[in-house]
Amino acid sequence: MLLVLGALATPLAGQPAATADKEQQASVPLADIAGAAPLTSMAATEVPLAARAATHLAAAQKHFEARDYAPAAAELDAALNSAAVPTYELLYLLAQIKLALLRPGEARLAAEQALLYRPDAVDVHVLL
Repeated sequence: MLLVLGALATPLAGQPAATADKEQQASVPLADIAGAAPLTSMAATEVPLAARAATHLAAAQKHFEARDYAPAAAELDAALNSAAVPTYELLYLLAQIKLALLRPGEARLAAEQALLYRPDAVDVHVLL
């Protein structure tokens, strides 16, 4: 029986060295890893809004400023549907509107998506 326990203890004795090696690898900065993309290149690319989407965005902003949130959300939905891809402005305004409509989960999701376009945007971080 002692022989069996000794055999089981052998792999455990070698584990700390492997763990230390993994911890050392994990502490290497991304910039020091060959072929790793720089963090600044990880933001999504924004494209200009189509004219129709820009018109809906402007209307949504006016409704939002007037604290008329339901029509603002409807206009913003129309802007998102007519845009080729979402933009930071659309997603950030969506986050603000959803928060005003007391839908914090939807607001957080929109804010996190806005961060894909501008990871350093302070206003979105404050909203989160």
